[in-house]
Amino acid sequence: MRWTLIFSFLCISLSAQKQDSLLISLQAKLDSLDSFEATVHLNVDIEHVNMPAKTARIRFEKGKKLEIDSESFIMVPKKGLDFNLEELFRYPYIALRTGQLKIQGHDCEVFRVIPESPKADFSIATLMVDPKAIRLVRSEISTRKNGEFTVEYSYDSPTNALPSEVVVILSVSDIRIPLRFLAKNADIDQKSLQADERQGKISILFEDYVVQWGSR
Repeated sequence: MRWTLIFSFLCISLSAQKQDSLLISLQAKLDSLDSFEATVHLNVDIEHVNMPAKTARIRFEKGKKLEIDSESFIMVPKKGLDFNLEELFRYPYIALRTGQLKIQGHDCEVFRVIPESPKADFSIATLMVDPKAIRLVRSEISTRKNGEFTVEYSYDSPTNALPSEVVVILSVSDIRIPLRFLAKNADIDQKSLQADERQGKISILFEDYVVQWGSR
């Protein structure tokens, strides 16, 4: 029995190390993004939130906070703009391949990512990665304090590394966590939000990218 347990542990460890290579490649690709600017169009489909569609110019520079330029802006879906998955890979983790799944016409590898440190913001994440393009197609993340959410990434070209659209799906009752309400003309029923267990959706369209890459 002792040797069986040891053998099983070694198999799991070796499998995790082997499958981790794709995530390492994805992380390296995203880490090479030095900066980008883009125009974003944000649409909110959430009960108890009445907010017109918004447009803004965003600027990202590695190591700095995201800048948002708009006269009336907005609600910022923090998780939807976290392209580099910094929080997921900040601490040591175990990554296990759990199978394949076809998403948006792409054959994706599915990973379960489990942090080894209690300091991590999340308890478990499921990542769907396109191994040919080495880019994220969908992520499902359970945070320790802020509920669960799904992020879907769409690309307008087989070679583009940054998405043309990001859709964030989350529980309406958790909406106060991943969003920061900054809109002056948004009508928000916060009490009803916290009591509603349905899902809401935030769609972010990107255009006019100006991208600066480092070593890739």
